[in-house]
Amino acid sequence: MKIIYNVEKFDTLQKIAEKFSVSAEKIKQLNNISNELPKVIEIPNNSVDFEVVANLNREFLFKGDYSLVKNSLSKLGFHSKNSNSDVHLFKKTQSNIYVVGVLDNLNAICNKFKLDKNDIIAKNNLKSEKLFIGQILKI
Repeated sequence: MKIIYNVEKFDTLQKIAEKFSVSAEKIKQLNNISNELPKVIEIPNNSVDFEVVANLNREFLFKGDYSLVKNSLSKLGFHSKNSNSDVHLFKKTQSNIYVVGVLDNLNAICNKFKLDKNDIIAKNNLKSEKLFIGQILKI
């Protein structure tokens, strides 16, 4: 899963690397950083590399290594329905998770579920209110 990070005023490459338990060198390479940090960077994810291909109500298509996707998503309340060599269909079995869609933002999600924004931020260890498509949130 892609992790997008908004660089804050006093961030350093080393601080960001420690925050996400990745090497500073991997972050540099992934973002082609030579001198100054850009405002937004991608963080390499050491655990799982997958992406949401489609949101079909309570079913989602994921793309990535099947065994890694399956192990990660089962912990989040998804179970496998079908798989081929490239795209995998998972059904959401728990109601306490939400996959961010194209038009979603934090305020809209909070309003939809009648939740406090600070609760969502805390439950998901969000560093900012910026969300990305396919991000999985605990509700």
